[in-house]
Amino acid sequence: MGEAVASGETLVEEFFDQHPDMASLAPECVNTVRVITRQDQRGGTVIVATILRLWAGEPIDNFDAGGVSVALGPDSGRPTNRPVFKNPFDRELASDSRLAVRLKSFVVPYWDGVLELVSRASRMCPALGTAGWDVAIGRYGPELIEVNDNWDKTHWQVSEGRGLAGDFVSWPHARDLANRHQRRLGIR
Repeated sequence: MGEAVASGETLVEEFFDQHPDMASLAPECVNTVRVITRQDQRGGTVIVATILRLWAGEPIDNFDAGGVSVALGPDSGRPTNRPVFKNPFDRELASDSRLAVRLKSFVVPYWDGVLELVSRASRMCPALGTAGWDVAIGRYGPELIEVNDNWDKTHWQVSEGRGLAGDFVSWPHARDLANRHQRRLGIR
């Protein structure tokens, strides 16, 4: 894509028709679900965490750009914690805000389909080891937006409301993953 833009070509993307329940939370952008996975010792996919990512004043749901996130129960697609910003000391969503009230009874549409889509995609990319999959929920089902091999561990911890280093280091091959990322960053 970068080559196409550099050569003066135009990129046209199809409009995404977000599921009405997802749009009811924050209609200003496409809200997504981040599904964090890891491979088990037999090469199977383990769902580590699921996080709903929402707009909060900017037309994107990115946590680093000021979006709101809320941890979801991997078995239910329901919020399990309060909505948070990346820096919870900087900004907090009022518990009586329209969004916070709506989230109390919210269930992500097509939840089983979200998990199946990510599990299937993860099996196709076993070399990733661990990944953060961003899934949008369309009117007729989930669609994979992107995969992040260096997903934001802070995002996971802030959304869960606790430190998760103990969980991470207990994963099979966690030391190999940490070493691989340190090498990529030039850290010894």
